[in-house]
Formats: sequence, structure tokens, C-alpha cells
Amino acid sequence: MGITLGTLLCVLTLNHLLLIKPLTYPDQDKLFLANHVLFDQEGQLQTRDNSTQSIIELYENNSVFSDSAILNYSWNLIETHPAQPLVNTIETVPEYFNLFSVPMIKGRGFEQTEAINERHPVAVISFKAWQKHFNKSADILDKKIDLAGISYRIIGVIGPQFVEPQIYQVGRETDVWLPWDVQDNLKFLYDRWNTYDTGIYIGKLKDDVSMNQGEQILTSVLDELWQEDIVSSKKPTQSEKRGWSS
Repeated sequence: MGITLGTLLCVLTLNHLLLIKPLTYPDQDKLFLANHVLFDQEGQLQTRDNSTQSIIELYENNSVFSDSAILNYSWNLIETHPAQPLVNTIETVPEYFNLFSVPMIKGRGFEQTEAINERHPVAVISFKAWQKHFNKSADILDKKIDLAGISYRIIGVIGPQFVEPQIYQVGRETDVWLPWDVQDNLKFLYDRWNTYDTGIYIGKLKDDVSMNQGEQILTSVLDELWQEDIVSSKKPTQSEKRGWSS
């Protein structure tokens, strides 16, 4: 198992607008993606997708980043809207709003009361979603939005100046941000080491940690978890390599 720390700038510069305009994130040169890479016994790359088990472990036992967040990209219907539009959603944690210095035009982003395992059904919506689906309602913070059978209280509207990082898919714009583990659709992702391409681990590298050091530390943590969780539960038939590498 290996991990690749890729600077966020490499992803963001795919948008030509950002090539000629400074990014608005604090300490942007320290923002990194942590990519899970899996090799077979011949050393051939099998996947770069993350597993829920690995990114939660790294997030909860972080020693590389000064601040970090986990994200899951998804899609949902607004069930209470007459047209039931399909919207882009992200399940995430409070640190997301700090990492990207997310500006709020109304209300707030997530706080520790909406952290992982708290399961509080609240939602933050984009300026475009507020404009398109709620007609810029002045009392938006008194409204709820129903997604996948769950009613979320809207606690904030993100300002129109926010430049969302193009992490998962270039051109994708998120409409609604939800707490990490409120929706049951994430449960199937908790089957140990099943990998999927919508899960992201991102963080701001500590001042005293280099990229290479970060990769080594993350790889060590993940390898130890792999040994405890997988190897000890069955007799391995062949060597396997997992980790985080560049």
C-alpha cells in the first residue's frame, strides 16, 4: 500500500482561470491530497482509489497535517422541491471550511457539533443553489432540505466568491455540503478495505514536515493498520504492498 501526496495546485491549475489569478486559500502551497495506491505482488499498480477505513484512520490519527479533512462526493435529489432536482453533494467534516477559508454570505459552516460521529442533520448550500432552488429566500436559515429520506436544517449559504477546489472532477460544482456520516449511503463504504473513487483525504502540511516525510509517516500508519486488520485475520497467500508513495 502506498500514498501519494499531490499538491492541490496541480489539480486546481487545470482550470485556466486559476493559472492567472491567485488562489484564495490560506497557505495554498501547503495543501496536499493524500492518494491511496495499491500494488500487486509484481509491483503493478492496481488502483489509486481510497478506502473509507484508511482515510478515517488517517484523519482521526493525523500527525502530518496541521489541519485535515475527509470528503465524499455524491449526488442526491431534493425531495421537498416540486421539481426534485438532482444536486451535487459532499459529505465532509468541519475542517473543510477552515482549510479553504470558505466565505459565508448567510449563517455558518460546520462546527464541532457537526463533526464525525455526531450525526446532526444540518446542511450548507452554495450561492447558486440558494439562487436556483430557493429563489434567494431571505429566510433560508429557517428552511430544511430533504435528501435521501433525511431532513436537513439549512445553517449556511456560501458566498458567490468561493472558488471550490476541483478535486474530484474538473467543472463539478457542489450544491450542498452535509456532515460526514448522517446519510446511510456511506455505510457500505465501511467494509474495511473496499476502495472507491469518491473518497478524499486532504490536509495542510505541517511546517516541520516535508512531503517525503509525510508520505513515509502516512505509509507507516496505514501499513500497520493493514497488518493488524487484514494479515492477522487470514493467512496471506502472497505478498501484498499497500501504502502512500510519490
